[in-house]
Amino acid sequence: MDIILGFLLLLIATYYYTYPKTGAWLYRGLQQWQMVKNGFRERSYRVNGIPIVVLENESQPIHDTRQLLILVHDFPADKTMWLPLASKLSERFHVVIPDLPGFGETGYDPQWDFSLSAQVQRLGALIWQMGYSQAHIVGQGMGADIGYLLAREQQCAVASLTLIAPMSQSGHKQSLLDKQVSQTRNPFFTQSKEDFYALYNMATFHPPRYPGVVKDAMAQYFTLHRTRIQALFSIYWQDKSRLIPSVSDLDIPVQLCWGRQDSLVDISAAEHWCRTLNIHCSVINDTGHYVSIEAPMRLFHILDHFYASAGAYHPVKMPARIEDFYRQLP
Repeated sequence: MDIILGFLLLLIATYYYTYPKTGAWLYRGLQQWQMVKNGFRERSYRVNGIPIVVLENESQPIHDTRQLLILVHDFPADKTMWLPLASKLSERFHVVIPDLPGFGETGYDPQWDFSLSAQVQRLGALIWQMGYSQAHIVGQGMGADIGYLLAREQQCAVASLTLIAPMSQSGHKQSLLDKQVSQTRNPFFTQSKEDFYALYNMATFHPPRYPGVVKDAMAQYFTLHRTRIQALFSIYWQDKSRLIPSVSDLDIPVQLCWGRQDSLVDISAAEHWCRTLNIHCSVINDTGHYVSIEAPMRLFHILDHFYASAGAYHPVKMPARIEDFYRQLP
């Protein structure tokens, strides 16, 4: 009994003195479990002199004819934001999810160029380095802006483009983010746990139900890396203001998605993209900015229909009886 009590006291003391690192370990463990469960692994590709860390699903044993799909993360997120969606696409595509330089496992070096044009060049180089001439691009927020620029500057390298709430264009209705930035109260520059919780609730309409210790670990990360986030935001915010979509810019299939309750980029901005590129916007109700986290299944169904229409793959129709399936095998 004394041994059990001592062990429990040791656990409590460890939890207390390592808080909130326990949350970071727990969150990392959850991510690793999702990666292993869905057949993803971390790899590193050296692109333009920078080792870029990616998540990549395992290749098929023979005759892998899947096309390349690259998921480009938002600011200031990283590749793990795509795991809920990527698991649903991995059977149909060779899925690659990079941590852009400045973010996640790829890391940050003040000597690197973090401009949108530099990120676009790296993304194009990554496609070629992986042995492909084209990729389907899905981008969220900042990632959507990077994907759009890649399609505009290297259209031959992009098979299709999905834009999820790109941040470069503001709508006729000012978003909560725009209001706070104009008042020099940038919500990304968190100085306390309370600041992070406010950002967390602003970015999502239905926030993921993580334990408090996990969210506190996220808050600590944002606070400790505040200077880096400020530097990256300043570069991105200046670059995005110069990104103006033009009429008939693209001659590839384009899909636009938006969360109806998006507080970071108001949905009224979708009108500009639809009118300029002559495309339709799929609006996902009851979601905020991070639709890939809040509604991965609904987003998957939109993409599934989009890719089937674009000829990226043909949905497999299973026979009504399992006996018929085995008869068709070579």
